[in-house]
Amino acid sequence: MSKQKALHDRRSQWRVVLRCLSLLQRLMQGPATTSELKKIVQREAEENAEDVLDSAILKRLEEDRRRLRETFECEFDYDRRNELYTLVSVGRALIDLPPEALRGLAFLQVTFHETAPMAQEIKSLVEILGRAMPSTRQKQLSNERGMVELDLRAGDDDDINELVWDKVAEAIKHARQLKFKYLSPGREDGLPVNHRVEPQRTYFDDNHFYLQAYCIETESSNGRYSQQKIWHYRIGRISEPTLLETRFVRDSHSPREYDLIYQLDAAIARRGATRRFAKTTLEVQLDKSAIVRAVSYDLFSDLRTLLKYGAGCRVLGGEEALKEMKTLITQMYQRYQDNADNA
Repeated sequence: MSKQKALHDRRSQWRVVLRCLSLLQRLMQGPATTSELKKIVQREAEENAEDVLDSAILKRLEEDRRRLRETFECEFDYDRRNELYTLVSVGRALIDLPPEALRGLAFLQVTFHETAPMAQEIKSLVEILGRAMPSTRQKQLSNERGMVELDLRAGDDDDINELVWDKVAEAIKHARQLKFKYLSPGREDGLPVNHRVEPQRTYFDDNHFYLQAYCIETESSNGRYSQQKIWHYRIGRISEPTLLETRFVRDSHSPREYDLIYQLDAAIARRGATRRFAKTTLEVQLDKSAIVRAVSYDLFSDLRTLLKYGAGCRVLGGEEALKEMKTLITQMYQRYQDNADNA
């Protein structure tokens, strides 16, 4: 065999291997139609300046499927009606994970379940990586125990419409204003209010999904009002979103900063205080209590976080934080007092 022919044969063999890997990569992403797989074979032929008939493309695909079964020990499900291939397993492992990475994957598996944010996406990731690992690693993954678990389940019954998610995500991605109706529990009439906003980000906190947005204006039966401030919206209370043509400059509005000063009793601060807020500094006092100085970007949520300390925490300042906490405590006291009077 001449050197030129041997070189040609090796190149042909590598082309087959790379083409099989391309097919396998596509099948790892999810079910694929015969047409989609044929396009991969067709693209490989075109990249190598081949003009191949459709019948030859189909024959190569059939041969590549056989190679995947025999060489990579792949198993497929085939839906004949829809000509749809689904990868079931890969007997010859494509990847392997060291113990620490396997524990990390197990952590994702036990943490992101049911109503956790991105639950379906994480489930898909774990399943794909699982199929690509050796069978021994798959068993180890299913048998992992003693993982630290985070409770990321949604703490409400909000049924968030897919349209809401899509419109919010598109508005953030393309920096476009968004208009929607928002049902606030603070409204006595129970009617939603129109909001026009510049969406900034979505996040998950305290078991709820939120949208942080710069509210431009609100409109209800009482009239239209300019707001010009950052609000945090429960996404489950948003309805009828409309993507507007008006664009905005990203990061042009920063959240307002509120000074937050509070004191933690010695029993809480003895072993150090949790740094819950931005720009936190800690001053330990002679009685072992601690004065914490921080910045709040959302007094509504942050003051309610401090209530978790119960009587072991006292807000000292700044002006807005102290005023709002006094109002909150007074309202709570009055509620209990009313209940006692009616008992």
